[in-house]
Amino acid sequence: VHADATPTSIKIRWQPPASDSGEAIESYLIKASSQAPDVKAIEREVKAPSSGEAKLEFEVKDLQRGHAYHISVQAKNAANLVGAAGASVRGWTKGVGQF
Repeated sequence: VHADATPTSIKIRWQPPASDSGEAIESYLIKASSQAPDVKAIEREVKAPSSGEAKLEFEVKDLQRGHAYHISVQAKNAANLVGAAGASVRGWTKGVGQF
């Protein structure tokens, strides 16, 4: 997983899992959380691209400025089975004066 941050978002890119457990991957579950008690966790489900050549990326928006986030990506297949967290990254949103 690769991440690029702005003051209120983190864009992530990832690779598909090595195995889809015999069923096509239909979507990815994206979870962003912070250890800060005042920061709300975010969870989104993103439809998998129809082509294996398409980029797997998502921008997690509405994050709080200057906080560390743990972002995980899980593949969900056609049988509605969710794999273990296949990819994760820790990213910081940029604070005031950071570029």
